[in-house]
Amino acid sequence: MSDTAAVTWHDPRFDEQIRAALGRVYDPCSLAANNALSLIDMGLVREWRVDEHANVHVTMCVTAPSCLMAPKFLEAARQELRKIEGIGSVEVEVDPTIMWTPDLMTATGKRLDRMRHARARRLGGVRPQQWRETERAAG
Repeated sequence: MSDTAAVTWHDPRFDEQIRAALGRVYDPCSLAANNALSLIDMGLVREWRVDEHANVHVTMCVTAPSCLMAPKFLEAARQELRKIEGIGSVEVEVDPTIMWTPDLMTATGKRLDRMRHARARRLGGVRPQQWRETERAAG
């Protein structure tokens, strides 16, 4: 979570529960790449605030402006957050001004990503754009 959250709108009683709830929602592209990373580990969750009525507001970013899966994982985040006892309303939104880069990933996310890349290199010598070689041989 960002350190910029306003203290008057922040309720630390819910921090671990919110982190755990958002940690149960996975980035769909990382799932497709067989490297399941949570919204937290991907660095997509930029901040959350909890007001005096226990209403939660989460600000996220996406990995690309054209992300078609954002509505799906935003709704999944809302559903997980609504399971927290004592939470009022839940608002989850994307801030389009935040540009995601791999630097935003958590240390755990970066470690898991490195492990996936190492595993892929060990498994078969797949190279970037290797498909072009097959295309030329067939042509």
